Amino acid sequence: GVIDPKALTVGLTGTVEKTYDGTTAATLNSGNYTVTGFVTGETGTINQTSGTYGSIHTGSNINLSVNLSSGNLTAGAGAQAGDYVLPTSISANVGKIDPKVLTASLRSPIEKTYDGTTTAVLGNNYNLSGVISGDDVTMTAGTGSYASPHAASGITVTFGSLVLSSTDYALSGPTVSGAVGLIDPKTLTASLTGSTSKTYDGTTAATLANSNYVLSGLV
Repeated sequence: GVIDPKALTVGLTGTVEKTYDGTTAATLNSGNYTVTGFVTGETGTINQTSGTYGSIHTGSNINLSVNLSSGNLTAGAGAQAGDYVLPTSISANVGKIDPKVLTASLRSPIEKTYDGTTTAVLGNNYNLSGVISGDDVTMTAGTGSYASPHAASGITVTFGSLVLSSTDYALSGPTVSGAVGLIDPKTLTASLTGSTSKTYDGTTAATLANSNYVLSGLV
């Protein structure tokens, strides 16, 4: 006599979720599988914990595939694993990859020349902590603000409207700030105007008034 194993039908259910890590590796549990085809009174579960996302990038309803073998069936009450055979592979759109959270910080100096305003420009004066090796992620921001408009160093600067270049990542907060601001004094040009006169006294000493000076470059 020959008794062949009974074929089971295996499917994927629920959501197989992870945080973006730059790989297609997926981790499943027995609750992510549906199994039908058991003989009445017998049960079993699938013990395969490894699968593959169809994409490394963040999103929902990502196709996920799993390879199965005979050893991936754990027999339940009354069943023997050898009495059943599993499909070699299954797939379904049950994958979800969430963005990886990054921490942004400001790098000194965020510098400008005194212009009478508190307007700050970010440029590339920032660090992003948590980026996976090999990924190139940049950040832009809306107009920032110095805490003071006056020339000084170590001024607190704050930026909002932060945007990352990759949707695989998200920021830990909506703003970033730090005492990294530097406002340099504005250079003025001085010149003389009008006339300066005196009675001959045998010296070259001259006496001027405020009105004898012209300053250009003031804000």
